[in-house]
Amino acid sequence: MSLKKVSARAFCLALVVGLALLSSDRANAQDRIQARVVGFAVHTEGVQPQPSESAMAKLGDRITVKVEPLTSRSNQQSAASSAPATATNNSGATDEQSWIPGLTHLQILKLVPYLDDRPLKGLYPETVDPDSHTLTFHLDRTQSTQEAWTDLLSNPGFGPRVMTFSVGLEDKQQLPTSATISLVVIPKKWFLASIAVFFIILYIFFRLAAGTALLRDPGVSQGYMPGFTALWRRPPPDTKLGPYSLARTQMAFWFFLVITAFVFIWMIIGDTDTITQGVLVLIGISAGTALGATAIDSSKRKTTPDPARGEESRGFLNDILSDGTGVSFHRFQIVVWTIVLGFIFSRRVLNHLAMPDFSTNLLTLMGISSGTYLGLKLPEQFAPAAPPEKAQSQGADDAQPPNKN
Repeated sequence: MSLKKVSARAFCLALVVGLALLSSDRANAQDRIQARVVGFAVHTEGVQPQPSESAMAKLGDRITVKVEPLTSRSNQQSAASSAPATATNNSGATDEQSWIPGLTHLQILKLVPYLDDRPLKGLYPETVDPDSHTLTFHLDRTQSTQEAWTDLLSNPGFGPRVMTFSVGLEDKQQLPTSATISLVVIPKKWFLASIAVFFIILYIFFRLAAGTALLRDPGVSQGYMPGFTALWRRPPPDTKLGPYSLARTQMAFWFFLVITAFVFIWMIIGDTDTITQGVLVLIGISAGTALGATAIDSSKRKTTPDPARGEESRGFLNDILSDGTGVSFHRFQIVVWTIVLGFIFSRRVLNHLAMPDFSTNLLTLMGISSGTYLGLKLPEQFAPAAPPEKAQSQGADDAQPPNKN
């Protein structure tokens, strides 16, 4: 008898739970938007826009999408007749039931695009056409969509990136869709033009760096110093170029890295507010290092009788890594940290289309390296010049064959 009572109670409990779940599913089905994205509207002259399941676009383009109800027209009319005819908002505009079951006209104006299930919040339709059931969106990068676009466009490539395209209310489920969009991340024409300009500037820079005192220690080079003529002819024989400056080389390194990243990000997302505070501090550290090194060299040359004697370039790496006594660790340290931070900077730009905001610890470490370099530069001695007689005898000794005895 007790077993029958227990089974009866369990049956009643299961029945109640089943009815509750059924009513909940019906309520959710009624609240769910009964529509789907069928494709992109293709306009032809004199013909109603026809949907296409695929389209190609880039950031900044306008795209028109077509949304059709899932229910039949008779069910849609009955749903519209059972719903309130009009509603009035605060501005006095009427809010009627739209062609999408479950949405009013005012709610349609709040639909946002979904790219690969990622909502572009705040990107509402520019125009809505109830007759053709189409919505037009401007694929723009705003403050509210900045994070979403950064994720969608990260790790850019030359080929278009295929994504699903749908619409829906913010922070809610998107509509079913059969539409895909091929998003062009890097425009080839702009990229090729930018690369051409970049290599032209880079060629001019390297020619000036090799043939002029652009990256050399100031006040050391002797003879005629060519200007832009170094781009097409060699310096005169009497020109003696001084050694390359580590501080000026570091400043030029960050200049080219930042300007390249700035143009690269602008070319893809059209944003010009991309230089972070950490990058500004890093540029300031390199500029301050160059100013400090120039001031130290200038003050030492005032107290040195013949500072330019023997100060000739021994090659780029030898110049930036060596002082008067040979390769020094403090110079090697600042070169290594500059390369490491440059690599992190480049990876961040390529992966996230944003310049990194270096932490305080990293910037402090870079500042310590620069301060150490300037502090140890004070006692550095200029490279002594070999006497002419010694240089001639050394050359004669080198010309003699070795003694095999």
